[in-house]
Amino acid sequence: EKVCETEVGISHPGVMQSLVQNVDFEMKALKFIRKFKKLNLKAMLDHHCPKFDTNLPVDLDNLFNFLKSIFFKSTSFELIGSQTHALEICIKKCLTKTKSSFNFVGELMQGFQPHKVLWLRHYSAKLQSNILAKLVCWLIYSFTHVILTSFFHPTDSTHRRHQILFYRKSAWRSMTTSALSTLTSSGRLHLLGSGSKAKILSSTSAPHTVTLRFIPKQDMSKVRPITMKSRTAKFDPALAALTKQMAGLFPAKSDLSGKTLHKEWSRLVLG
Repeated sequence: EKVCETEVGISHPGVMQSLVQNVDFEMKALKFIRKFKKLNLKAMLDHHCPKFDTNLPVDLDNLFNFLKSIFFKSTSFELIGSQTHALEICIKKCLTKTKSSFNFVGELMQGFQPHKVLWLRHYSAKLQSNILAKLVCWLIYSFTHVILTSFFHPTDSTHRRHQILFYRKSAWRSMTTSALSTLTSSGRLHLLGSGSKAKILSSTSAPHTVTLRFIPKQDMSKVRPITMKSRTAKFDPALAALTKQMAGLFPAKSDLSGKTLHKEWSRLVLG
């Protein structure tokens, strides 16, 4: 069901029914679930991305090997016809993407050949491509994303403003706890009680509420606080649908969900 609900820009009728009735896919999916549940992810994490005395970001090669070992041991590669190299490229793109870049569906699917997936052989070429795209996007955008956010804290930094760094959550917690303690003990930061907070916010001259977050310093073992006033643009489904239709008219890599174009239109015109 989660695979069928994955947005890839184009939807074909009967995808859900096709997968539900596909015995070969069901057997491979159940094997994948069974194998994944038996994995000792914590032990695999400590093996590939061990803790060090100094809090530093995880080496991307080690992180890639950690994810690759999960894919192999959970037999997820079998779901896509053992097209291992193509899926490994997708994983690397996921890890090396910058803060402002996007991994588009067409770009991820360039190395895949649907006809090599045997459990797809009964479907038309268009349906094969659509189902495989949904499966690959689910593996990258959902499955991999959950693993990364469960064990790591992704963040940008002061000196590498576009690169995403991955810290083990225990290391990030240690860094931020130490920084917060230093800020409060030095008097630069005061923690408000519920009563004081309500009193300040009820005042007409109260300052705008901002979000406090931490980013790594240049040595990458310590963090500094930054604040930013939140600004959200209202999502317009009609505008997103229009940009999605326009994107489909051009034979180029594009965000078929329409959300990227909608965001930029809101920033340039409506903002």
